[in-house]
Amino acid sequence: MGQDPEKFREDLYSLEEAGFAPPPEDEWPPLYDELPYEAQEAMRLFYILPVKIDGMAGYTGKDLSVLDTFFTVYDVPVESRKCILDLLIMIINKSVHSAHEKAKAEAKKRDK
Repeated sequence: MGQDPEKFREDLYSLEEAGFAPPPEDEWPPLYDELPYEAQEAMRLFYILPVKIDGMAGYTGKDLSVLDTFFTVYDVPVESRKCILDLLIMIINKSVHSAHEKAKAEAKKRDK
């Protein structure tokens, strides 16, 4: 899902100390607690949901069958669940796409 914003900011300061110009601060990724509630919940669920792996395709996403249980356990308001689910699906799709692209690149490198 991308680099941790805290680590990203630390890296930018290191670049600056080394004489490189970092991007303007308004282009830096937000910190986790700066994100809207729904985005924070979607990220948290992404990291705790079980992974789905297929023998042929590899990583195929997350197991959403336990999602309702997590919504209940974490007291997620009913009115926020659709937005959180939409964000979660976007995160999952991006992670699946990234994993498949990485696997393709590794296979191509291996086949050379």
